[in-house]
Amino acid sequence: MKLKTLPANILRALMAADRLPVLTFALPNMVFVTLLIVRPSFAGIRAAYNFNTLLIPCLFILWAVIRLGQWRWHRGNWQALRAAVICIVIAALALGLRLYATHIEPYRLVVREVSIESEKVSRPLRILHITDIQSAGVGSYERKAFARMRELKPDLIVHTGDLLQLLPPATFESELPKIAALFRTLTPRLGVYGVIGDVDRITEGIPTQDLGGLKILSDEEAVVECDGTRVRILGISRQASGGNANGTADIKNWFTETQPSDFTILLGHSPDYIMSIQDVPIDLCLAGHTHGGQIRIPFVGPLVTLSDVPRAWARGFREVNRTRLNVSAGIGSEHKDRVPPIRLACPPEMTLITIVPKVAFVEKSTRLTQMPGNGIVAFFVKNLPPWKAIIMGGPIGILWAYGCLYFAGCMKRRKRMKTGYTRKIFHFLIFMSVAAIHLIWGAPIVCLFGGMTTLVIFYAVFRGPGHLLCEAMAREKDGPQRTYYIVVPYFATLIGGLTSNILFGDVALIGYLITGLGDAIGEPVGTRFGKHQYKVPSFRGVKAVRSYEGSAAVFVVSLLAIIAGTVMSPALELPASSFLAVPLLAFLCMILEAVSPHGWDNAVLQIVPSFLVALSRGGA
Repeated sequence: MKLKTLPANILRALMAADRLPVLTFALPNMVFVTLLIVRPSFAGIRAAYNFNTLLIPCLFILWAVIRLGQWRWHRGNWQALRAAVICIVIAALALGLRLYATHIEPYRLVVREVSIESEKVSRPLRILHITDIQSAGVGSYERKAFARMRELKPDLIVHTGDLLQLLPPATFESELPKIAALFRTLTPRLGVYGVIGDVDRITEGIPTQDLGGLKILSDEEAVVECDGTRVRILGISRQASGGNANGTADIKNWFTETQPSDFTILLGHSPDYIMSIQDVPIDLCLAGHTHGGQIRIPFVGPLVTLSDVPRAWARGFREVNRTRLNVSAGIGSEHKDRVPPIRLACPPEMTLITIVPKVAFVEKSTRLTQMPGNGIVAFFVKNLPPWKAIIMGGPIGILWAYGCLYFAGCMKRRKRMKTGYTRKIFHFLIFMSVAAIHLIWGAPIVCLFGGMTTLVIFYAVFRGPGHLLCEAMAREKDGPQRTYYIVVPYFATLIGGLTSNILFGDVALIGYLITGLGDAIGEPVGTRFGKHQYKVPSFRGVKAVRSYEGSAAVFVVSLLAIIAGTVMSPALELPASSFLAVPLLAFLCMILEAVSPHGWDNAVLQIVPSFLVALSRGGA
């Protein structure tokens, strides 16, 4: 009898302690991790991904329903309610992760730019490196990608393999003409060259005209002239790119036949060939195949690369001994076994490589000492939103900013919420909107949204105290300076955002996240739990205090914001050596927020962390 009741008693004990969902999550993931260490594969990653983003949310939702039922029948059982809320949050996060990794990031095509100095060119040479289009069926995403290629206006386009990876009902006969038609729209002055990839075997031997002008090089060379410079391009076969001995010998023989003044480019599908030719001073080696890993873990890198090169080489540009290598994460995603595209912290990309003439040190110094105003003007010229975006996006931006502020005002008026909370609700919504806009549309639309938000802020200030919008931001403790401390922090925010964008480009995203999350959480936590307060500098005689509890919240949330940033944007990817630096950066953000004058913390928290992240990546 005891043996029969033992499993039921164990199950009951696990349920009472809420350990059942934890074990359901932990034990299978231990198996997945072990299998991926022993035998890395995309199939293993897909299985772990589907388990954690589909099955686990369903189990946690079921557990939440059970615990909510217990709470309903036993109203005093707050442990059951807490467990239900935690399970719902975990399920929502997992489903949100799946939505992002399957339906957003795989289509968030970015352009990574690389600049190389060379004595062999007299004028800048723009090379667009694309790879692994790997289309399951040519559609709107591919058309947008090719439209972006045309906008970049490169001198030379190279494709390092994997054109089509079709899924039914698409067929080779139906899709090859479509992809060829897209290649036909590309008209770089030096041509379009490519090599065969793993999924391209069916295209081997097809005439160039049937590929839309894409010239396939399989252990062949092409020579083009560019402003007096001879560019020699060698495309190697799939087997040679895998690093076999015959391919290595052919590459070395080819290089010995080149002239010292020739600019040499080597195309291979897999980057493995680089391991055996590091001592050959080829000017530029290009490869794909790895997809960047598709799923990259912050400070760890890709889980699977299907390549013999170090995992850190699976995406990006680097000097390898006497040569240079660029490995692109590719435009498409893996479709084997009819799986949906999956990308996390590794968006699809194309690489624009600019070869610039090597200039004397004096000339370079002259360029670096230009007036700062020129950089500001150049930023606004480059990031001026197009008229169509202004006409269509401007009203949407105003409505969204107005709606966020109106919501915060309603929370104060109807729910009697303190201004310390409502102000940060608006703060959080606006900064998270800016971060999303920055990721999806870039700096021009960020500038547009900032302008529209400014109009809403000015309208609220114009209506003055007593109006719903103004009251959402005007702190009572600021006394007669309530309106002043709406305008000054907002201008500080604008200054911080513009400065970090002008100086650090895409890295400015880290400032949005830290300010939007860390600073938004700090004041509400301090208002609710702050028992240990300290004074901070302020203007116009306003008594300003913060709390150690609020500062601790800034540290924790800044830490999470930095990690989230490395997941969302390749511009924020930090090397593994920076693992210990991240808590230090979060600690610095806490100190900066603590010592910043009242109303100026938004500017400081945008500029300084962006600078430090750019510095750690060699970008400042």
